[in-house]
Amino acid sequence: MRKWLDKAWAKAAAFVLTLVLGGLTVLGGIGIGILVSYNVFLDDGAYLRQTLYQEQCYDSLSMANDYLCTQLDSVGLLDKSYYFVNTDTADSDEYNPEAAKQLLSELPRLFADAFSRELSSCQLVVSDPDTGETYLANFDLTESDKLLYDTQELYVYHLSESTGLTSIQVAITATLLEKSGQAPSYSYLVCSWLLTHTGLTIFLTVLCGLLTLFCFGFSMASAGHWHGREDIHLTWLDKIPADVFALALLSAFFIGWDTFYSEWGRVLFCAALIPVMLLFLCVFAAQCKAGSVIRGSLTARVLRLLWRILRGVTLGLWRIVTGIPLVWKTALVGLGLALLEIGLYQMNYYGEYFLVLKLVELLAVLAIALNLRTLEKNGKQLSEGDLSTPVDTKRLFGAFRRYGQAMNRLQSGMESAVQEQMRAERMKTELITNVSHDIKTPLTSIVNYVDLLKKEIPGMVEFNPKGSKEERAISVTPYFEAGNIWFPDPREAPWVNDLIRDLLIFPRGTFKDTTDALVQGILYLMDKPASTGPPREMSTTHESYWRK
Repeated sequence: MRKWLDKAWAKAAAFVLTLVLGGLTVLGGIGIGILVSYNVFLDDGAYLRQTLYQEQCYDSLSMANDYLCTQLDSVGLLDKSYYFVNTDTADSDEYNPEAAKQLLSELPRLFADAFSRELSSCQLVVSDPDTGETYLANFDLTESDKLLYDTQELYVYHLSESTGLTSIQVAITATLLEKSGQAPSYSYLVCSWLLTHTGLTIFLTVLCGLLTLFCFGFSMASAGHWHGREDIHLTWLDKIPADVFALALLSAFFIGWDTFYSEWGRVLFCAALIPVMLLFLCVFAAQCKAGSVIRGSLTARVLRLLWRILRGVTLGLWRIVTGIPLVWKTALVGLGLALLEIGLYQMNYYGEYFLVLKLVELLAVLAIALNLRTLEKNGKQLSEGDLSTPVDTKRLFGAFRRYGQAMNRLQSGMESAVQEQMRAERMKTELITNVSHDIKTPLTSIVNYVDLLKKEIPGMVEFNPKGSKEERAISVTPYFEAGNIWFPDPREAPWVNDLIRDLLIFPRGTFKDTTDALVQGILYLMDKPASTGPPREMSTTHESYWRK
């Protein structure tokens, strides 16, 4: 079944079958309702049969009465004022005694021809209700006729004043026969079929109802599934907002209901709306699966637009209000209260609302004073170095709350800075302790290793530096300034440039220990007599790098 969900032909077939089977289910339900209303399941259809027979008889009585009225009126025997409203007497047939006499003599034959056995379903007898004398009869009953039902009605015909009579009363009796040449009405045929096939009607109605539910469920399940699409895909029809679709349906229904006044016209109009309603349900199911029913509705879009507009206006006003300095806010509030008092005074309501207004002003001033007192108290604690008590902003409002929050942020920052400084001092102390311990431990081994190097490597000279690195560097500065220190050519020794740069910025250079080692070597050589000197060609002519 799942492989058919994305088939277009399966969707179309389910849509059409839902409409057809749904219509049959509705018709079957109406038929079952008719059977229930006439108590067919209680009296085995006796009451329904009697009702059908009565309908046939009353139809025949009505036809016979209309026929007699037409014939009597054709010769001017009837008084039309009793039968028609606003009748023009100039257009009415005048009473003609000769024609009336001839009509009355031929009326039995005309009546029998109009309601013959082949054309009428009932035997019609027109008689005198008092004496029972028969005036007219369409045909005589035979022994083979099977009587089903008979009824009698009294009719009064108001005669024209020209006849000399006022009215005449007759009784028309209709006897329904089992077999008749006249075709019965559609209601009679339908009710007769329902009465004969009651069990089949119930079975077919239930079967069509189940098939309708199955096809409807398939239509709802297949909504949004299309061939070549793994996820839910919305077509242009599915993208119509559900509220717009529903509003169009309701508008069409009310417009059509007011347009079609006849009963059958409204029924046909509602039947025409059912396919559109089923299509709306399919669209609604697809939107539900895609999760766009509320998000894609026109109402939600309008509400979101209004919310953004309202939110933007509110935030703009809030920024304007919060951006106004407190002094100006106070001035504006005071001006508003003054204008309010002036307005109340002009409308003669100042005396009635004076106490209320002053009480509100007093409460507002007390609230502002309490807020200021809270800020003052916490500001004093902060100035005394108390960083553990934040400002309670729950009871503050407006600008006071923002100031309290700013003080809390300042207090938190200061507390964090103090804790960070204490942590740095603690780490510094621990580092010095650990380094001192690490240096003292291998000191003896280092001294012994130096003694061993002096014995094993020739040229190693022991030198005991005096003072700090800066003092030693200052003591050899005159030798550099006098040009007594010679450096190799940087093209032969690239490290010379870095060494000269460190000498110039000492002690901020990168290689401070290398510079100090050079200074110690110069001090050592200056304390010893010179055995050899620089080359003769460079001793007097080389320019000092220190002077550069």
